[in-house]
Amino acid sequence: MTTKRELADLHAITSARYAQRQQSFARLVEKENHIRGELQRIDDMDRANRSARAEAIPMRAIGADVIWQGWMGRSRTALNMELARVLAVKAQHLKEVQRAYGKVLVVEEMQHDLNKRLANTAAAAELDQAIEQSLLRQ
Repeated sequence: MTTKRELADLHAITSARYAQRQQSFARLVEKENHIRGELQRIDDMDRANRSARAEAIPMRAIGADVIWQGWMGRSRTALNMELARVLAVKAQHLKEVQRAYGKVLVVEEMQHDLNKRLANTAAAAELDQAIEQSLLRQ
């Protein structure tokens, strides 16, 4: 039979592991948001560039608009690749967070069951003692 102390230790370990997984997951979410922000920034720059193209005839003459579009395309591709990698890692981490949380729940349920068994045992012992005392008084 598992003792209260063993379950308390197990709960501390599983809770710490769960917190660690949550922190790791939060860092991935932060990285994902940063990449999405960079993609949005590039889209905003592209929109601004498209609206300013009428005034950019000198830029076209020297080929700067082609260089700009090439840079934007490469940047988008690199960011989208990085985002895909982060999302794949995030999916795996989400499973690990869920698994760690499940372990915490199981340990908490085990603690609850142990407390219930101990309370029932104590109640049965009190009842036995009360019956015994009652029989001795007669």
